[in-house]
Amino acid sequence: MNRSPDLIEGRQWRLTRDEITAIGQRAFGATARISDIYEVFGGTINSTYLLAVTDAPLCVLRVAPSVTVASAGPSWLTANSLRREHALTPFFAPIATLLPRTLAADFSRQLLDRDWMIQSVVPGTAWTAMESRLSPAERTDLWRQFGNITALVHAVLGDDFGVPERPFRRWSDVVNDDLAGMLRDWQRFDLPDRARIVALAEEVGRRRAVLDQIKMPHLIHSDLDPRHVFVDRGADGALRISGLIDHEYGRFADPASEGLLTLLTHKPPEGSASFWEQYQRPSTNDATRWRSSLYRAIALGWMATDSAHRGDERATEEALTELESGVFDAVIER
Repeated sequence: MNRSPDLIEGRQWRLTRDEITAIGQRAFGATARISDIYEVFGGTINSTYLLAVTDAPLCVLRVAPSVTVASAGPSWLTANSLRREHALTPFFAPIATLLPRTLAADFSRQLLDRDWMIQSVVPGTAWTAMESRLSPAERTDLWRQFGNITALVHAVLGDDFGVPERPFRRWSDVVNDDLAGMLRDWQRFDLPDRARIVALAEEVGRRRAVLDQIKMPHLIHSDLDPRHVFVDRGADGALRISGLIDHEYGRFADPASEGLLTLLTHKPPEGSASFWEQYQRPSTNDATRWRSSLYRAIALGWMATDSAHRGDERATEEALTELESGVFDAVIER
């Protein structure tokens, strides 16, 4: 493997075989031999490789963006994401059997200018890879299982709001911090209608008390999505969720701010109604509706800035179009 002259997906350097060999020997000992390396595509944050190590099961190497690359990206992007995942993993104990096992982690940045982690391979196949082959009944059942898993995660409480390395006492402070970063990103990536984001931030400032009705910090994954869910067929032929990956952007928050919940509320996928059979649907009133619309606006704003940074014009336009199709108006008081 030779180093690519360009960043993959805008923020991932391809590692050389020598670099991966050095990582493998640090993780498994000086005599460890990596017989095969398979680059895993599809992600947009970490560099990911499937490693075949002699006399050991297949494992996954994940390498975070460098400080330089992360600082050039959207405000939420961080070079410390794998450290955060490592710190948050104990809180995901209720679904520990679904998570990959961490076999080695190195945050010293001695071998690379980036953090890296080696994990076990979760069983099964990505839900999205099977989506087109699912029967309606199978899809409905997977969404029901997903509801139960999400409920288990969201039942975990923390002491503070936000991420472990940057805690806040009030939920409104986290949201204001999110929007401050988004305002900077909007200008940096030259996105249109920045005045709308300014108006959004001002409205949140006026309604801080509505956000601070949320008193308890609940654990959220922040990227719950069928792309990060693995499913496997049991001996009885039934599909079961067998793995969940990539919680490096998890934090303690209003559980209604989980991107999955805003999607299910505002743009539910086919078959997803069964999710609510296992996850208690949030109560509906003016405050919860406003917060849900705000969280959807923030999620779309993150999608827009992320896509703009990666040069994905189509995805950027899709996020901006949805924002303008009524999401802004549901948040900003006229």
